[in-house]
Amino acid sequence: MLALLLSLAVSAQAATPSPTAFAASYYLEQGEYEQALPLWRKLLLADPANQVVFVRVAELQFFVEGRAGLVELFETAITREKIAPATLKRKLRELQSLFVSDKAQNLYLQGKQRESLGDWKGAWESFRRGATADPGQWSLLVARARAERHLGYREAYYQTLQEAQRSFPWDPEQREELALSHYYFRDFDAALALSRGSESLASRSVTALALAESGQVALALPLLRSLASQQGVTPSVFAVLSEIARKQGLEEENRHWSARFLQALRGQSEETWDLYRSAEHKP
Repeated sequence: MLALLLSLAVSAQAATPSPTAFAASYYLEQGEYEQALPLWRKLLLADPANQVVFVRVAELQFFVEGRAGLVELFETAITREKIAPATLKRKLRELQSLFVSDKAQNLYLQGKQRESLGDWKGAWESFRRGATADPGQWSLLVARARAERHLGYREAYYQTLQEAQRSFPWDPEQREELALSHYYFRDFDAALALSRGSESLASRSVTALALAESGQVALALPLLRSLASQQGVTPSVFAVLSEIARKQGLEEENRHWSARFLQALRGQSEETWDLYRSAEHKP
């Protein structure tokens, strides 16, 4: 795996490499990664916009030091705006999806096989054991979260989503799922931190709902009314509109939104309804 991932090519920025670049390349070629890492870091410090050098540092850091500090390395690089963010995000996802042990990889494959057979409990057990063997492995966390959602393990699902977010913070689907879970578990500030700025229907719904539930009704109301006209919106939108109307003494509007809530609820899957009930929110 090391031979495949760690290319031996050196950035061709100069016809004659510096002594540091020469030594960094030499130790990399010899497979002496602990000696190579500080030298590549020195090269990156001198040229933070060099994508080839950054990739070498990230790969070496992963194999020498593990996942600890890896996300922070990429977050810092994105903040500096020297290398294209999309490139950085792809590379972090690649590294966080690598397995550090055969045991973890075998448990992941075992879990996927059980999942394909409909054995969700067995799949979850394999994914759970795999995530224990390889903490922070993103594919295992995503698979475990999916199994926990299917099995109705709501608190475990919430915790696993947070672990997946820490492993790879930029997956849009996981961000939406976590924002929604923050909302259901009444952490409205955390929900807003993830959902604001996104134009997807799910994110806009979480933003509006979290604003309403945190008492910012004036900001939430136009967003909620806009969402109510769109197909596929969560029933929670109608439930919250109904509650706002009730508190404002608008009985006819309250009845209207209550009816829309019940109509929307009939179109939801049992799994979604279970998650909705777990919030203990009553229209």
